[in-house]
Amino acid sequence: LNNRKVFHASGFPGNISSFNSLLCSRKTPLEQKNELADNLYYSALTYKALKNTTECKSSLKKAKELYVSGRKMVDPYTTPMDKVYLESIENELKMADKIDHQ
Repeated sequence: LNNRKVFHASGFPGNISSFNSLLCSRKTPLEQKNELADNLYYSALTYKALKNTTECKSSLKKAKELYVSGRKMVDPYTTPMDKVYLESIENELKMADKIDHQ
């Protein structure tokens, strides 16, 4: 599994372990300022696929905090197909908790 090639939307090619390292890397102040619930939710789904439940749960918890505080993608004119809802974040958190307790 670690030798599989992964291509991120940014065009980053690499194996799964190097992609995981990229996700765990420290964020710049600009990245922290632009941190949105949507981004962390999709990062959590990536960690879930990598079977990294610790980072998955951490990202989901942070996504929920950001969502509740209003730090989410908003477009008053359209509803994006990949829009993240609080219910989706909470459902993924419940599933991650179930995996931890098995």
